Amino acid sequence: MYGFSHHRLVIYIIDYPLCYNSEYMKKILFVAHSPTLAGGGERSLLDMIIATKKHGKYDIHVSVPGDGALSRALSDNRISYSFATQSFSTTQSRVNISRWEGIANADSLIAAREVVEKIDPSLVVINTSVIPWFGHIAVLYGIPVITIVRELHGGKNEFNFLPSDALYMKNLQGYASYIAFNSEHTRETYKDSLDITDSFIVNPVVTIDKSYIETAASKPVFASPADPVSVFIIGNIAPHKNQLDAVKALNIIKQRDYTLNIHLNIMGPVFKDAYLNKIKTFISENKLQDSVSFIPFSDDPFPEFLKNDIVIMASHHEAFGRVTVESQLLQRVTIGAASAGTLEIIDDMSTGILYNPGSHEDLANKILWAIENKKQSQKIAINGRKSAISKYSADTAYKQFFIHIDKLLKLEVAKDMSAKESLYYEPLYALIERNLYMNEKLKEYAAHLENAIVEINKKQAVIDSGIKARTMRTVKSMVKRGSRT
Repeated sequence: MYGFSHHRLVIYIIDYPLCYNSEYMKKILFVAHSPTLAGGGERSLLDMIIATKKHGKYDIHVSVPGDGALSRALSDNRISYSFATQSFSTTQSRVNISRWEGIANADSLIAAREVVEKIDPSLVVINTSVIPWFGHIAVLYGIPVITIVRELHGGKNEFNFLPSDALYMKNLQGYASYIAFNSEHTRETYKDSLDITDSFIVNPVVTIDKSYIETAASKPVFASPADPVSVFIIGNIAPHKNQLDAVKALNIIKQRDYTLNIHLNIMGPVFKDAYLNKIKTFISENKLQDSVSFIPFSDDPFPEFLKNDIVIMASHHEAFGRVTVESQLLQRVTIGAASAGTLEIIDDMSTGILYNPGSHEDLANKILWAIENKKQSQKIAINGRKSAISKYSADTAYKQFFIHIDKLLKLEVAKDMSAKESLYYEPLYALIERNLYMNEKLKEYAAHLENAIVEINKKQAVIDSGIKARTMRTVKSMVKRGSRT
């Protein structure tokens, strides 16, 4: 669970001045699920927000669950934002669910309500399906919601929806005016749990600084035969990202030809310590220490991409695979597992290379083919770049997104501000209101106690001063009487 805090804090940032009159513009509230830019979902959201701002038709505000790389990027792009705690409504186990998760959920609802009341949006766009709280609040006020689903469904992720999968899907369908998916494959995994008739696809737009694109074009893969072949894999270090598959493939290659000068670079934040230790144990047992490097994650990983010839997407259940597109844009040889969303991005042996998921042997074979057929590999890298530019540009990817935004905003749904009072009749919200009231009374009581303690200390000081004065007078009197005798 992410974002739990006993002390809820919402900080409002003054809107940046705009070059148009925002008074007559509809306001869109984007809701982020993470304060970082470590994952593809976070970076895709940032690109979507920036593209919506450039679209020029809407006033933009973003709710972020905490300070971090995302809020800094929003500041750099002069986009207003606020902080609001948001817990994930998921767990990795259905056993021993902590009571603190329920408290965190209540904090999330309270924070969401405060932001919605303060910002007064005409539309709420929620990034990922795991944070439903803004959706619950928005529907009470009659505000339309678009939820962008980026997670696969049906046991293909390492979490379970709470309180149950069926209830969670029912709630999601209830508050979302439209559900958008980041790929056809993602949508397909929900077809038995959600009505996806009116859903649409929003492929993430991948934006990379032009300087990197230009450097990539001037620095083709396998440019120098004297240089070692560099292989790159990036993502959260966790079992579902399958970094170990790449290490095992490297071991097979080394066993076939120990003279081959090849190096594997692994980059990403550690999501599972046990999995990282498993990888390091395999490296040690097979004496691969000189052939594998772990690189600290950076919010700007593109310079590392450019140091490598081959980029591997080893995840078998990748909903979309932003890294795959980034690799293509940077004209690297992209090798991906032939499954899930990767199949929508890579045209085998044309814009990338596919291998059988879970087969270290096949992955090793495809890496060796790329090395042994450098000219063809360079052509595949160039084709990959052309394909990524044409398929994942803002004009192409966000067309349906803007169409659906316009549809919702043209409905002119009257927001029901009486929802503030009706919350008292909703059992869950009534309990939250009661707890908030009790918190206020406890704070007042604590303040009274502090004031009372201050007054007691003052009176005690007066008493102590009087006692001290009387004692001194008595002592002096005794001294005088003693001197007379």
